[in-house]
Amino acid sequence: KQQLQSLLQSNDSSMMRPYQLKQLPEGLVKKSRNELRVAMLQHVRQQLAENPGPIEFSLIPGNLIADALLVRMQDEAAETPAMTQRYRDSIELLVQLHDRLRLSGRLRDQDSADIIEIWLVEELKAPHASERLSRELKDHLVAIFSNAESRQDARRRAIAASWHRSHAGDLGGYELSNLQPERGRVTTKDLWEASRKAGLVSELLLKSLDASGGELATLQNEIAKLLGQPRNPRTDSDWDGAQSTQLLYFETQPAHVPGTFWNGSWEQVGAQLAEKL
Repeated sequence: KQQLQSLLQSNDSSMMRPYQLKQLPEGLVKKSRNELRVAMLQHVRQQLAENPGPIEFSLIPGNLIADALLVRMQDEAAETPAMTQRYRDSIELLVQLHDRLRLSGRLRDQDSADIIEIWLVEELKAPHASERLSRELKDHLVAIFSNAESRQDARRRAIAASWHRSHAGDLGGYELSNLQPERGRVTTKDLWEASRKAGLVSELLLKSLDASGGELATLQNEIAKLLGQPRNPRTDSDWDGAQSTQLLYFETQPAHVPGTFWNGSWEQVGAQLAEKL
């Protein structure tokens, strides 16, 4: 508890309530799919400009990932300037969303930022991927991939903030699934159990930040068991950089156990890629 309390700072962005990005208004009619895509980009950019703090997990990063992949498949040699710009627009906005997620004090949002980084690491291995990016965007990616300390600090603050705000049924956006009240009533026992479980999970997550290999896997299994959840279907032990066909599914799905991708081999691969950008 003392360690978690010491990590809390009232002026830290992790203590701010993250903004929930809104999708395009329902019923919006556009003449073409491309116009709808442009409208979506503008809608998200406007929200980011009006809300400069942290954001919550949403499905928008998955939409941007899908659009970038579509462009790459349609213009494999990066020969069409308009397609290259479309690809760049999606990646630039995706990186902005990543940065805002890293500001959040919710565990789910930190894991969502990890998912974006994992996809970017794999995407940059594709032929002509680097050619599609501006120098400014490359420099931004270098800063993201090479700054392991900043990534760990954001996770550490999110553990503390999520624990501080935990309540029956929720820890940083993750469900404490065994705490469903019976007959619609929340008992004193429910509240006590929620507080106990939130503390135990937070303690294990703090240990995970400094763990690797078998120790890290053991801690992740303990966290999953406490939450009453199976481990994520894709974990770091599965990630070998050679299964890119699976990335669109696995790396655009929300995690259901916090810290699944922490201290993974993808972080070292990203640091190596940063040296070549």
